[in-house]
Amino acid sequence: MYLDREEHEKDEKLDHHRMRHLGRTGRFVPVLEAGGTLYRVKDENYYAVTGTKGHKWIEAEIAKSMPDLQIDMSYFQKLKDDAIKTIEAFGSFQEFVS
Repeated sequence: MYLDREEHEKDEKLDHHRMRHLGRTGRFVPVLEAGGTLYRVKDENYYAVTGTKGHKWIEAEIAKSMPDLQIDMSYFQKLKDDAIKTIEAFGSFQEFVS
């Protein structure tokens, strides 16, 4: 996994040598500012890490030391909405949680 904190033009070729290598796993926080895009590289192609597309990320350990950090709560709202939608496919969400 790589964290790319630079903004790229749509047709610009990505280069993992200019990104921070994070390893295979990690803990990250979605942020509104000062974050980057998480990529995985396969066969010299770059793909957003599953579930991270459309959000900026920062490492959790770094986030702990940032008192004015603005967390992107829309990420969590989408997870919640998707979970409710999945439950509703099998029955009433309200009945499930009450």
